[in-house]
Amino acid sequence: MVFRFLEQEVDAFVRMQLLDLARTLARRPQVRIDFDLSSYFDPGSQTIYISQFWDELDDPKMQLEGMKSDVYIRSMEIKASDRSAIARYMSRAAASARPKLATQLFIMAEELRLSLAMMAERPGTQRVFDVRRQVYTRYFARRLPGHVRRGEQGDALFTALYLWLTANEVDPRVPGISAELYQLLKQLQPQLEWLMDASSTAEVAERCWGIVEALDVHLSGDMQTTYWAWPKSRVPEPEPQVDIDPLNRASLLKAYDEEGEQEVKEDQRKDQKLPMWHQDTADKTGHFLQFELEEGARSTALGGVLRQSDSGDQAVGMVQGSAHRSSRDDYEDPQNVLKRLETLAGEQKALMGDINRHVKPVFVPPKPASQADRAAYEELIRHISPFKRKLMKTIQLILEHKHTAAREFLPFGRLTRKLTRLLTEDSPRLFYKKKNPSRQIDAAFMLLVDCSASMYDKMTETQRGIALFHECLRGLSIPHMVTGFWEESGEGKRGAYPNYFQPVIEFSRSLLPDSGPAIMQLKPQQDNRDGYAIRLMSAHLLERTEARRFLLVFSDGEPAAQNYEAEGILDTYQAVLEARRKGIDVIGIYLAGEQVPEKVQQTFRNIYGRHSIVVPHVNELNDHLLPILRKLLLKAMV
Repeated sequence: MVFRFLEQEVDAFVRMQLLDLARTLARRPQVRIDFDLSSYFDPGSQTIYISQFWDELDDPKMQLEGMKSDVYIRSMEIKASDRSAIARYMSRAAASARPKLATQLFIMAEELRLSLAMMAERPGTQRVFDVRRQVYTRYFARRLPGHVRRGEQGDALFTALYLWLTANEVDPRVPGISAELYQLLKQLQPQLEWLMDASSTAEVAERCWGIVEALDVHLSGDMQTTYWAWPKSRVPEPEPQVDIDPLNRASLLKAYDEEGEQEVKEDQRKDQKLPMWHQDTADKTGHFLQFELEEGARSTALGGVLRQSDSGDQAVGMVQGSAHRSSRDDYEDPQNVLKRLETLAGEQKALMGDINRHVKPVFVPPKPASQADRAAYEELIRHISPFKRKLMKTIQLILEHKHTAAREFLPFGRLTRKLTRLLTEDSPRLFYKKKNPSRQIDAAFMLLVDCSASMYDKMTETQRGIALFHECLRGLSIPHMVTGFWEESGEGKRGAYPNYFQPVIEFSRSLLPDSGPAIMQLKPQQDNRDGYAIRLMSAHLLERTEARRFLLVFSDGEPAAQNYEAEGILDTYQAVLEARRKGIDVIGIYLAGEQVPEKVQQTFRNIYGRHSIVVPHVNELNDHLLPILRKLLLKAMV
């Protein structure tokens, strides 16, 4: 049995806010965010951990302000903290008589220094840090009397130190503090003021250690409570000492050279080849003017008589050569489409994000539609036929048609502005004729369908929407592709998550009259990894030559897969942004089949933004699609 602790449920929009904030401030696009007992930055995984301390607040606005303050501090830590100074101090603190007090005093002081540095760099963050200080002040003020009552001197001193350092008064009187503890703080006041003036991590470490040493004569024990944890994975390894002994250095280099020579010799033996060559054999892929040599005097030119070879034989042979099979892929063959998708998945693997590095794409070959599929599709057509003409008219009016070049240099027609031919030619042709625009719309559509288990009660309405788009696009001769995707979590082995892609309609077959029934092969499966699917299909769509490319994602906005729950929404949001930056118009469509809860609608809009359609039934689709297409058209014209 697996127990899951520290589960953190945070609104998807809040997570996206915090992630964008962290990457902007840290200036590292690979930075991630997560939640833990304490706030810290893990350089190994490039993750900023936000403290779960803020969950105890009842006010959602104050919770968000507290989370932002953690992001501010950790972003400044990435830029302004000295890891070697941290490693040295932590080594000393671990060996001291009061390791908890020494460690937490340094964390607190370093956070205060980073807070002041962030406010100096970005004055607008002061409001957030004021909220942070107020929350922590109330918290430690409640904790202090209990430590004093139980005689926990180290804990009482630490809470009093925070209240003292963050107070706005020169000599604050901390409520609930004992007279003995107050006198101790008065003795430490010069060192505390000196600590607040520290401008680097090394200075914070030096002055904190001075305070720890000064407390040896006043405290008998260490702290019992952990307010700020410092994970061991966060402690940098001390820098190794470089051995500059010339004797050792010479022997190491000698050993290295011997190994290198041995490796080179082995590589040379492996790379030795015995080329096979014959004077009557030549490479067929050589230069155009290189002749293909064969035994005998026969010429490669067509004809029934023998003659001496001529320099024009190669050109004649290329023009009159017999027909043969092309070496290029024939994309009418579905197998070649799957091979291209496999190749594309390998090429795009490095761009899929760290969270998708263990994904293994599996492409399901399309199957011929059965008689049951055809009957079910006929029923869909009867259901959507009242809305087909209206959607076709919308697409036809909004999208741009292909242009054809005008005919120029004619003896009659429209007079051109290029009149230089009057001076350069005896009989200039100065007229041209416009050509009517092509009836073909210059666009390509990719319909990506979420086939996860959560789509079980929505798949019927989703298939109606897909069929409506397919019939409209086919009627307008717009090439399109319909692909279902899902992840089989039960088949996932350690380090490999199989993601299935089922292209039921390819671009080459999308305009055929019998291609629609294959849509009925899309069925609910298991999980869905939306971000990976959007990136892969976007790369495939970018290979199209049309001027406008649309990616329609039919989903319920609930990505869930193995090791994908926490950041699935964030990864999908990033994939949508990446596709739009590359010129693809991404539209999210949620056909629920029933009324959609407000929270689900908000999550879907957080992922796809204003270009999202959330409707219960397909008959409302056109009313929401029309304004989106208009916005995209106006955006393209700017």
